[in-house]
Amino acid sequence: MVRQKQSQARWLTVTLCVIVGWVALGAVGCKRDDQSRKVEPRPIAPPLVWAMFRGDAAMTGYAAGQLPDRLKLKWVFKTGDAVVSTPVVDENGVAYIGSKDGWVYAVSMADGGQVWKYRVGVGEGGGDEAYAVEAPPMVVDGVVYVGSDDRHLHAIDAATGERKWAFATGDRIVGSANTAVIDGRRVVYVGSYDSVLYAIDAATGTELWRAETENFINGAPALAGDRLVVGGCDGFVYLFDAKSGSLKNKLEVAEPIASTVAVVDGKLLVSHYGNAVVCLDAKTGRRVWRFKRGQPFVSSVGSDGALAYVGGRDGRVYALDVASGEMKWEYRTRGQVDSSPLVVGGRVVVGSEDGRVYVLDGEDGAEVWRYEIGGSIVSSPVWARGLLLIGCEDGVLYAFEKDDEPAR
Repeated sequence: MVRQKQSQARWLTVTLCVIVGWVALGAVGCKRDDQSRKVEPRPIAPPLVWAMFRGDAAMTGYAAGQLPDRLKLKWVFKTGDAVVSTPVVDENGVAYIGSKDGWVYAVSMADGGQVWKYRVGVGEGGGDEAYAVEAPPMVVDGVVYVGSDDRHLHAIDAATGERKWAFATGDRIVGSANTAVIDGRRVVYVGSYDSVLYAIDAATGTELWRAETENFINGAPALAGDRLVVGGCDGFVYLFDAKSGSLKNKLEVAEPIASTVAVVDGKLLVSHYGNAVVCLDAKTGRRVWRFKRGQPFVSSVGSDGALAYVGGRDGRVYALDVASGEMKWEYRTRGQVDSSPLVVGGRVVVGSEDGRVYVLDGEDGAEVWRYEIGGSIVSSPVWARGLLLIGCEDGVLYAFEKDDEPAR
């Protein structure tokens, strides 16, 4: 009888604790009512570094952070000729850009002031001839790597602007370099119009290996695991071993590829001169889908993983489902779009040869913001340190910042 009463007492105690617990939970706000406070998500900071052409080794064109809905011009930096190169930004807040005037410029992100400039021109013609710098630079470990029409890849000290070395290829270089650390050694990869992909020791500038294709290499090599992926003007996508340079696969597209391949979740997204964008399986080489239009594609694909964005020479920007290739939307500009889209915070940013920079909603393609520069834009946009950067054929590098002024 005593044991039974003790058991009933324990049951009553537990029951009261549960009831009190429910009441307490309701008191601290687990109950949803009209007076409950909405917790706003914390904003994601913009990236501090944009080290290479498409922002990462996979060449996706994707940036973390949130792009403001409205922007205003912060500063401009004038070069001596057209800027078709795409800027990069290092951890010290310095942007690097090439110009057709034959110079590579280091520019302060804070105020647009010149930090230094470097003149290309090695070998034929020496330093007297202005060799265009159309290639986007790459900056890593305090060194700027950039190719030019003088047929060399230049390694420049990012702090001083002094040459560390210059590696000779057989023709002009218009694509960005890429990089990886192999067996503890940093290796720089770059393609040339001599149809060769080179692997170069970053410290010494010596050749480690070379891999031949059958026509110009216009874009940058992308990294897919331990494979280097590069599209050629011969109509093939090549996959080389990043360590040895041995050919692992050769996928036929059958049309010249002037763009840089984007690697997204095991898929290779390739735009080409045959008026199409194709998706290839990186392991099997199987074509997953093809998106066909009426004009060539020179713009490289940008992607957030779910959608792929690309500009066309028909003046349109397209959003495609990465899994199926289905078109989600299209936006028409007034000129060719060779500029490669930047994807950031649900927004897509691109330049057009109509002289405008466009910010579009990534979900439906609605125009969010645009700015008319006037000169043709082939350079691709970059988002770093809260600034949107883009070059223009008027010879100027433009920097935009958030506009806090009330909308008019």
